[in-house]
Amino acid sequence: MNCAIWTRDRDLGESIQTQLNKCSHTFDVDYVYEWTDSATAGGLSRQFDVIFTQLDMSDEALPQLLGSLSDNCPFVVFVVPNEHISVRKINACALDYLHLPITMRECRELEARLQELRHMREESPSFSKSYCSAIHHLAANWRKQKLREVVLPNVKGYTVLPPQHVVRLECDGPYTHAFLHNGDSMLTCKPIKHYDEVLDGYGFVRIQHTQIINLHHIKSWQSENGVEVTFNDGTVLPISMRRVPLFLDAFQQWSKSNGAAR
Repeated sequence: MNCAIWTRDRDLGESIQTQLNKCSHTFDVDYVYEWTDSATAGGLSRQFDVIFTQLDMSDEALPQLLGSLSDNCPFVVFVVPNEHISVRKINACALDYLHLPITMRECRELEARLQELRHMREESPSFSKSYCSAIHHLAANWRKQKLREVVLPNVKGYTVLPPQHVVRLECDGPYTHAFLHNGDSMLTCKPIKHYDEVLDGYGFVRIQHTQIINLHHIKSWQSENGVEVTFNDGTVLPISMRRVPLFLDAFQQWSKSNGAAR
């Protein structure tokens, strides 16, 4: 894959280049560019398959560059310090990242992921536009503490929607079924653990190993024969015994914050 690095610090960019070339034979990284104006960035992006860029939430240039990318943009991979606080925001947009220092294991996982994305792009005409929308979503929410929308990656691309539109999520091996408020559902390309982390703080709670539910869509719950929740659409799901305290605590906190104690 023909790759470039966008960076504010050229020395860091060259360090990332060295690490990538050492850990991977797939990424052909020959170019390091300092962040420039969006017009220049847009032209450069069309030359590459993958753009690696450092994540600096304090810098105003990077979101402008990300926002300038067109529908046929390259794949974007963020390079972040280990345990960086903004990884959750990248995850919420279903985008990719590498930790510093870069390891061979992470590189192999990224290579496989990008090959999968390339195949999806070839198979689905709408993929490129939806992928770019996920990048633009991150750019638009760069400074916000909390994203107003989440991104659901699926076989056709990326769906951006408010968390309130998701009724529940159900594990299906390495994938997750998302059931939406309008009755639709989709198979997403992320495991349920991904959503457990991304949706924390949005009124979601995990009630089983395989189920995450949105408290906004609960009609009632009862504890006569074990604890069960009933959704507005009539669906009934049991809560595993060990998760009942977590559910009750989450429900109480949600009820207080929404002024809807039941």
